[in-house]
Order: sequence, then C-alpha cells, then structure tokens
Amino acid sequence: MDYNEVDVNAVCFGILCNFQQFCGEERAKEAAALVRKIYEDNKNLIDRAKSAEVRAETLEKMVKEYQDEIVPGYREQAEKAERERDEEKLKVDEYAESARAIALWLSAFCDKSLSYPQMISNAARKISVAYEVMEKRAEKAEKERDAAVNDLKRFGQCGVCKNYYREDGCGAGPYSYCDGGFEWRGEKT
Repeated sequence: MDYNEVDVNAVCFGILCNFQQFCGEERAKEAAALVRKIYEDNKNLIDRAKSAEVRAETLEKMVKEYQDEIVPGYREQAEKAERERDEEKLKVDEYAESARAIALWLSAFCDKSLSYPQMISNAARKISVAYEVMEKRAEKAEKERDAAVNDLKRFGQCGVCKNYYREDGCGAGPYSYCDGGFEWRGEKT
C-alpha cells in the first residue's frame, strides 16, 4: 500500500475502538496521537525530500549551463575524452595481449635479459629477418623445381610423367620430346 493512500483517521479510529479494552482509554488516545504525529512527520519528510530533489535537479541544470558557458560544449568534450580514454585503454590491453602472445609462442626469438618492450621489438626484428631468409629459400626451391620439371619434360623422362601410366599411354614414346602433355606425377617414394 502506498504511504499516501493511508487514511490516518481510519487507523486512529481503529486504535481507539479496539485498544481501549486492553490498555485503557488514555493509552489508546496516546497511541492514536502518536500515529497521527508519525504520519504528519513522515508526510513532511516526503514533501521535503521532493522539494530537495527538485532543487538538486535545478542545481544540476544550472551547473551544466555554467559549464557550457565557461567552456562551450563542455559535456560533449568531457564525453569525447572519456570515449577516447576507453579506446586507448583497449589499445593498451590489446598491445599487452599481443606482447604476451609473442613472448609465449615465439620464445625462441626472445632475449629474456632485455626489458619487456625491448625483448618484444628485438624478437620482431629477428622474426622479420628469419621470414626474409625463408622466403628467399622458398623462391629458390620453386625455381629449382620448375627447372627440374622442364628438364624432365625436355629430356623425355616419361617414368615421372603422370600421363605415362595411363591405359592409352601419352602418345610420346620414351626418350622423345613431350608435346605438352607432360605433368609431373608428384612426389612418390
């Protein structure tokens, strides 16, 4: 039941009618007067709280207007600064996560005697160099493979051709020049 819906007169009447037989008329009147006083005090407190809330809202509005007057767009700037701070915090968290992953998965490249940022940047440089070396080796291996396949094609090594073992054959005889149907059979042991 809402406090405002309480009928204090009905409550007091109930006290006067029902409690006189147990505690006497004087005590029942005191109890009814006390209930009435509590009701009035609470009603005053509620009214004061509502009034204070209105004053607080008015003051808050005045502060916002004052902030905007002193620094135009203060709230927008403050909100933007908070967003940027949160974004930077995420970047820092992502950096830390990346650095932990590098330290964990690429520990062979990490020099633990260095400070953490130096260790990570040094590991990144080492990985970059290793990658370039591996890339050059892969390019060289591809060129060598292509050259070997071309040599096999030119010099008629039919035993390594995928088409040589077909039922109908490839049409080119052993040790003859392949007419373009040569395909390496792949790696077989």
